[in-house]
Amino acid sequence: MSLCYRCEVRAMFLETTKWVNGKIKRRGFQPRCECGDITSSKIACYMYKPCRPIKVEPLDKDDPRPIFGPPMIAGRVMVSKDKPELLMDFCSFKDGGAMVYWAPAKQVLNKAIKNLTEKIKKSKSKKNIDRMMEDKKKLVAERKALKS
Repeated sequence: MSLCYRCEVRAMFLETTKWVNGKIKRRGFQPRCECGDITSSKIACYMYKPCRPIKVEPLDKDDPRPIFGPPMIAGRVMVSKDKPELLMDFCSFKDGGAMVYWAPAKQVLNKAIKNLTEKIKKSKSKKNIDRMMEDKKKLVAERKALKS
């Protein structure tokens, strides 16, 4: 499947576009021309941002049917009120490839703090060390502000 159909930017375009009788009356948010071209899609894009996942729960708590299953037998679902705290993370591979994905915020912040700590140990420039220490303090404060 091409990237546009799984992209948060395309989803924002579709949500912010005003439609009248199936035709676009007012175009929504689109950082690139391609983001608003709903008749085609791209397989490579520097604006790609994976769709933010949502948490669902059964509409009727007493319904024994599974919430994920074939449409004819699955129970009805609604978006959960407690939204998961997620941040976008980046992973690079030795072959030059990369991956962007949503991960729990605490996990992403811990990884960033660990990486900054390693960079601080290796750095020789006092100016860079001071800047990285400030960044680390901000990340630690943000991690403390998260719900446990």
